[in-house]
Amino acid sequence: MARSTVLEDILLPLPPAEDFVALRHCGHQHCEPGHTFGPSVRDHFLIHFAVAGKGVFCKDGREYLLHAGQGFLIVPGEITTYRADAQEPWEYFWFGFAGRAAEALLPLCGLSAQAPVFRCDDPLAAARRLNRLLQCAHRPTPGRERELLGHMFSFLSLAQGTACAATQRVADNAPARQAMQYLQENYSYDISVEDIAWHVGLSRSQLFRVFKAAYGHSVRDALLTHRLSAAQRMLARGGYTVTQVCFSGGFSDPAYFSAAFRRRFGLSPRAYACSQAHS
Repeated sequence: MARSTVLEDILLPLPPAEDFVALRHCGHQHCEPGHTFGPSVRDHFLIHFAVAGKGVFCKDGREYLLHAGQGFLIVPGEITTYRADAQEPWEYFWFGFAGRAAEALLPLCGLSAQAPVFRCDDPLAAARRLNRLLQCAHRPTPGRERELLGHMFSFLSLAQGTACAATQRVADNAPARQAMQYLQENYSYDISVEDIAWHVGLSRSQLFRVFKAAYGHSVRDALLTHRLSAAQRMLARGGYTVTQVCFSGGFSDPAYFSAAFRRRFGLSPRAYACSQAHS
């Protein structure tokens, strides 16, 4: 695996969980060609912004190609991978944040777990604001926490995401919302796409159209993602056999479960459980 040069990596004091919003860490990295990070899971929100080059951000089986002037959001608990381009590796800033209001902040910037990619129409101004964030993080002066948040909000004010439009599409699509709720509450049982369609009173083809219009992917993909994410969480916690994880996650065929897990996460369920036990 190619190495990358971390130009800055500043860890800040861990904020209390009840903090409104608090910065966890920030940094600046110039990646080597093909440098890859992940698959990994975070316990806080994390934003990357590319100032040069390009790369790929991967989550939920989807790949997003990003160039300079674009960035991506990682939310707690999701499994993501990102890699630098082999010919034009990216250089990016990042910052992580947490707190009880952290999630509520994101829609104001047009960001969400479903719409994780954003752009800045003035990338030079965005890079300057992130550089000020790093400079401030170096100075443990009184009032630094407020100044750090000021620089973070200043950068986010330039972010142009797509979650606002996506949220409106979902709000206007009652059958899709009902299907997603039923899926989220019942994915661990032996339900099918046909069962979900029957629940919301649509044919399978009708449900496909309305669900895809609201969420950007099919019901089948959403059901598989929820089941695999549940399996990943159980394997990461430990204490379960692969067979127990398979059936607890709504899968009825261990061979299919193992193949689907490997395609999504790059490791077999057993190998993933071992990697978490030794991490």
